[in-house]
Amino acid sequence: MKSFLLALPALLVALVPSAAEAALQAPNIKLPANAPARLQAVRQFYNTSFTQYLKHAKGADELFPLSKKPQNNFLGGWGATMVDSISTSYLLDFPDFVKIAEDWMINNVDYSKASSNEISIFETTIRHVAGLISAYELGGKKNQALIKQADILALKLLNGWDNTDAPYNILVGWNGTSRPEDRTNDATANLAEAGTLFMEFSRLSQYTNNTVYVQLATRAMNTLVGLKKTFPGLTGQDFFLHNNTPSSDYTYFGGGSDSYYEYLAKVPLLIGSQSGNNATKYLQTWVDGVKSGIKYLIQSPQGHDDLYFVADYTKGKIIPESGHLQAYIAGNWMLGAKMIGNDKIFQWGLKLAKSYYRTYNSTASGIGPEGWTFKLKDGSLNGQPYKNTAFSQKSGFYITSPSYNMRPEMVESLFYAWRLTGDPQWLDYIWNTFLAIKAHCTSPSGAAAAISDVRQAKPALVDNLQSFYFAELMKYFAMAFSDPSVGSLDKYVFNTEAHPFEYTFKNLSSTINVGTIPTPLFKSSVTPP
Repeated sequence: MKSFLLALPALLVALVPSAAEAALQAPNIKLPANAPARLQAVRQFYNTSFTQYLKHAKGADELFPLSKKPQNNFLGGWGATMVDSISTSYLLDFPDFVKIAEDWMINNVDYSKASSNEISIFETTIRHVAGLISAYELGGKKNQALIKQADILALKLLNGWDNTDAPYNILVGWNGTSRPEDRTNDATANLAEAGTLFMEFSRLSQYTNNTVYVQLATRAMNTLVGLKKTFPGLTGQDFFLHNNTPSSDYTYFGGGSDSYYEYLAKVPLLIGSQSGNNATKYLQTWVDGVKSGIKYLIQSPQGHDDLYFVADYTKGKIIPESGHLQAYIAGNWMLGAKMIGNDKIFQWGLKLAKSYYRTYNSTASGIGPEGWTFKLKDGSLNGQPYKNTAFSQKSGFYITSPSYNMRPEMVESLFYAWRLTGDPQWLDYIWNTFLAIKAHCTSPSGAAAAISDVRQAKPALVDNLQSFYFAELMKYFAMAFSDPSVGSLDKYVFNTEAHPFEYTFKNLSSTINVGTIPTPLFKSSVTPP
């Protein structure tokens, strides 16, 4: 397998917006002199990992980097790594990789058949539908075969709507007549599963002239916005599909809820302010949810007044736990704050970005863990495990899940902080993180690999490399050290798998009631309003 490492390119994937168009990204961003060398290091790591994938797992969903074998799992066997890599290969200027992946997705993938009996609408949409659409746009909207493949796939995903407003997430019997796994009155969905389809389906409607996609995605999104709220803008994670009522009051911004709250800001950015498209309703719900998050869920660990995490809530209690999946909140709050012109929300995003970065630079490996707990200001744990170790006392948190599997959310938020402020301290944080991951997460072949315990100075490698390493983590690393026109936040809005979609900014701030941004209560028990 030949190496595809190219000479350092100009990376002119995106045109520089004019001053009149620029709306979100900090103006006149200046890259430091060391940025080109750092970008080249990122490209080298990406190049080696993808070359190893092509050599040992070409067309499979993922590569086992240690055993050098292909893996096809719940992602259908359609080449999740292939489709997830395309937009990153565009932005990193690897045209050979782009051609290989696009040709494979067009000529070798049959979406009518799957390697697994169960298919997740959510996981498939954010990778395959989004990846194909983004590739089409980045390629100048010339390769219609990419949209045809997305259309073939998405038509079958529509079977998830079975006399319901939101879809059943799991489809079974894909190789025959795909159908929802569970159609009883006990069937539930979560916010992320049902609320992370709009960007992809609305854009697919635009390119296929099939309005069914956007109609069903709108119906699902409106259903979630209309659910009974635990706090203003925030609802319990799971809900019954047959009657659209929450199945519990467990409320948080983490996995299972995360990308719904993410899309409440990003969908309005994508669709603008045309009459009747619900953009204002979604953005208002986002603002209400952020204000509730600040007031009730932001917590500062006991004895660490400059450290902030976003906790969970259930049954009147604040649950002092957080994790890597929640780290996206910082970047999302910064992005939404810029959209509505609110500096107080933006400052909270910056505080959270620094706090979640500290979960990285506090460990022996310099890499952040999957999950942790902490003491609330009054010392309460509300049933969460915690040990008073030297590490937890110094850092302010106790690691409960020490693994790292290439999650991108913390680097994602650092990228937003850099592009929205232009402050080079964020680039230093990003570079420190890259060096730690490169040092500890490189397999003998040179491909990236997960690790088992970030608490160790020399953590053991794990035979796992998920597709979002290619779609998200390496994209955010590379864009940080690229010219600000590459992946410009004034031209692209990124789906939850970091596939960029083109947009034209429409200022919605005049239609939003922001009101007063509250201060955190820092209480261990709260009563919803």
